[in-house]
Amino acid sequence: MIIKLTPHQIPEYWEVIKYGVASAERRTKEDLPYYLNQVLYELLSGKAQCYFVLEKETKIIKALIVNRIVKNLINGKSILYGEYLYAFQSSNIKEYVNLVKLSCEFAKQNGCETFEFYSSNPTIWKIVEQTTLKFNLTNVERKYVVEV
Repeated sequence: MIIKLTPHQIPEYWEVIKYGVASAERRTKEDLPYYLNQVLYELLSGKAQCYFVLEKETKIIKALIVNRIVKNLINGKSILYGEYLYAFQSSNIKEYVNLVKLSCEFAKQNGCETFEFYSSNPTIWKIVEQTTLKFNLTNVERKYVVEV
């Protein structure tokens, strides 16, 4: 079962969301509090959306995704950007497929031309391939940070 949290529900679930975001996002210890504040602001203001995958009977949170709409400053087009996909426990792959489909529906309803996210996880690639949606898949995304 998938639910979308409203901005009013964010404070109630913030600790869970914060844990998922911090676990999915690789930030330095120094940057993480500022980054989490920005995520919280975007969720509370409705600029970002959070979806939970729940166990049907127990309502235990199995996974979450945080999406936000961003504007491409070069061409002016809107994109729904999936920032964090985090699993608290293993889940049925169909639930993740439905999460991607739901995100695509939300993107379309809000005038976005694409739903984009990055992952180097082959399991995530399989999920996207099983959605039967039209997509462009880039094989591997890597980020290199050199401290100077």
